[in-house]
Amino acid sequence: MTKFSVLMFSAACQLLVACGANEPLSRVGLQLKLGGVLTLKEQKTATLTPAISHAEGKLRFEWQQESGPPLELENEQGETLILTSPALEHDAIAILRLTVRDDSGSAVSAIQQIQLKANQPPSVILTDALLVEKTTATLTMTASDPDGQVVSVQWQQVAGPVVETSGLSATQLTLTLPAVTKRTTVKFAVTVVDDDGEAVVVQKQYAIEPFLQQFQLGGFLAAAEMGEAEIIASMGGQIFRSKADKFANYNLAVTLDDDEQNDFLTLRAISVTRPGMELWLFIPSVRTHPSNYATNITPFTTGNSALATRANGGVVPSNLVALKDAEQELNLTDAVLAGLIIAAFPELYELTLPQDYNSLFDSIVNADSFAALSTEMLDQHAELLAEVEHKLITQGWAKQPLLATEIQHGLRIETGGFDDIPGHRVFFQLNNDSSAQISEPFLSYSAQWGILNGDITMQADNGAIPELSFALNHPDLGLSAAQVSLLQNHAITHLQVQVVQRGEQLTPLSKGIVQSLFQRRQYSRYTIAPVTVGTEVLEFAEREIETQEYVWASALYFATLALSPDDIFGQWYMPMYSMFKQGNNSQFENRIVELNADYSGYDNQGTYFSWQLAQDIGGQTVLAISFNTGYVQVLRVIKGHGSGYGVDSFVYDNHGRWLSAISGTMLKR
Repeated sequence: MTKFSVLMFSAACQLLVACGANEPLSRVGLQLKLGGVLTLKEQKTATLTPAISHAEGKLRFEWQQESGPPLELENEQGETLILTSPALEHDAIAILRLTVRDDSGSAVSAIQQIQLKANQPPSVILTDALLVEKTTATLTMTASDPDGQVVSVQWQQVAGPVVETSGLSATQLTLTLPAVTKRTTVKFAVTVVDDDGEAVVVQKQYAIEPFLQQFQLGGFLAAAEMGEAEIIASMGGQIFRSKADKFANYNLAVTLDDDEQNDFLTLRAISVTRPGMELWLFIPSVRTHPSNYATNITPFTTGNSALATRANGGVVPSNLVALKDAEQELNLTDAVLAGLIIAAFPELYELTLPQDYNSLFDSIVNADSFAALSTEMLDQHAELLAEVEHKLITQGWAKQPLLATEIQHGLRIETGGFDDIPGHRVFFQLNNDSSAQISEPFLSYSAQWGILNGDITMQADNGAIPELSFALNHPDLGLSAAQVSLLQNHAITHLQVQVVQRGEQLTPLSKGIVQSLFQRRQYSRYTIAPVTVGTEVLEFAEREIETQEYVWASALYFATLALSPDDIFGQWYMPMYSMFKQGNNSQFENRIVELNADYSGYDNQGTYFSWQLAQDIGGQTVLAISFNTGYVQVLRVIKGHGSGYGVDSFVYDNHGRWLSAISGTMLKR
């Protein structure tokens, strides 16, 4: 509603404000005078009353407008005129004339100048604001009225996702912002009204930014001809790019919205010097990917990625489920051969890609072209493949981070600490290079960890020179032809051989979700017990032998349960690891642990954990306990007895770093 101010002008000449713009006309007796210039804002009302003297008898009044924007006049035949100014676009001047007559016939007139002022609207400014999803923020406005004052403010959202607001009638509007997956705009309008009733509406657009997590990846492109390669990563429709240096090292930053469910990342490195040479790697989850290890892209990760793509119908997997299903169809022979071909390709310029294929990756995805490529390599370049295989470790072509869950196989140390010596505890710090730090209650020393094993049988067939047939997979023990002939002549077909496995190196060639490809290198010492042949004692030289093979290994958390949960539920007395104790010997203690049917539990110190039964990569049963304090304890079941199980206990943190290990017992309460 428009509000009007009424300006009253009394006969006491309150109307007289300066400038003598009236035009007094007089005859003998009657005199008339109006005030000075009257200032009146648009759509406002005022009154005019003249000053009259020397009048005789009854007076008659006549008000008339002579110029200017039309005024609304009331009581034009009366002494006091009521006038209202119109709406104006700009300032103007209006002229009124008053004529007064009395009974004597005298008449006099005067003019009144009125300065009409157009209303000036309020000035409104909306300031910028930084808006981030799932936070609170404030929008601020300032308003002023140059010819009055602001009487009301009203905010309103006019576009964008619905935002919860408070303070709609204040100069500051508080926002509670919704979740967004990308930069999203919202628009707000504010209406400001001044004391003359004029309203001004101002709108402003703001951007809501998603909360992005940034992850840094970096490592080595483990193949020749990959210096300065182009790096392309794709995740959920986003593309990230980088470039390797001349030594084939790369770094890449990727960002991920905290609400995004699929954080599956595809990494691709494209050679700029060898046409068709590409390296690939699938990262199932960027969030859980270890940040403290190099993320190397290798020929084996590329081969497995291509084979998984083939198993996925020729489409590059875009999520964890698709990759898991595809990996279950991979076979060891193809995985190793594909990796070796990719490693050899940049060194063999005579090798051409199959027709209609522009990249080595695509030619492996297609089963027919891969078969043709494999045949050519095996028939014509077998020596190069063997050379590449030999150089894999020394040149780092298969270099990958090695986590604790992947080196459990082979970490078995025979001790007397199970049941034989009650209360005797031995603590182990096991390292990836097969070295160990061993601590007993009164002794601490360095050692090599390994496996004690072995009985090896030699058999002869139809009187021929016998060949050694070993239960363990290893090469010839180096017996000479004369020694073998001597053994055969004396009908000795059985040798007692002590095999001490001094260490085992597992190199992960390609990490998967369901299974990972490893190269296993074992270092063993073989000692053959002397044999009495006639009157002589035949002695054999001790040999250090290294063996190598490729193996699939299932990740711990995807392995098949090996024990019935019914055998495990309940309270157990077992060697437990404490993060809060000082010193190696005090970090382990026997605690009561309750394993519940919902795969959770507590120890008697109140620490919560989740648990599962699985198999490690050596096929042995393990009980994996994940504590809410950020570490995992794996108890490998070694042997069962009437009251429970003998176990080896290995502890690592959530980055896969080894903390310690111990042998002990797990007794049911």
